[in-house]
Amino acid sequence: MGDRGGVARAERELDRLAEAEQEIETDSPGSEDPYMRVVLGLGFKQAPLYVQQSISSSDHRLFVRVNEDAFCLMGVDERWDAAAAVYGPADEQLRRDGVRDFEFILVPLTDTDPTEDEALALGRNGRLRLTAKGRDC
Repeated sequence: MGDRGGVARAERELDRLAEAEQEIETDSPGSEDPYMRVVLGLGFKQAPLYVQQSISSSDHRLFVRVNEDAFCLMGVDERWDAAAAVYGPADEQLRRDGVRDFEFILVPLTDTDPTEDEALALGRNGRLRLTAKGRDC
């Protein structure tokens, strides 16, 4: 079992740092491309999904990397809610802007190129689901 207290303390500190950074940043992401606006606006190291890294592609596939241990310390419903807090607004914004092929692939942070096979959650066609790996961790 993981150290829930240690993870909670680290997340509180990340929240504090993110708030401080937001006070400094006043501009919204600037891009003409709706997909790039979503990519540039992605919140890192912020509750409820502590995104560590993202990898985007021109075909509207966004790999979002998280600390797997911290993600898996959450309950199943909390995991889905955390992923949905990032995927839902991004997908909604892109659909409003005419982008219909957005794919969100939540993967563990590793030092190799991400693949869909390692996904903890997948979002596409307006629907998000935890994979077996994301449910059973």
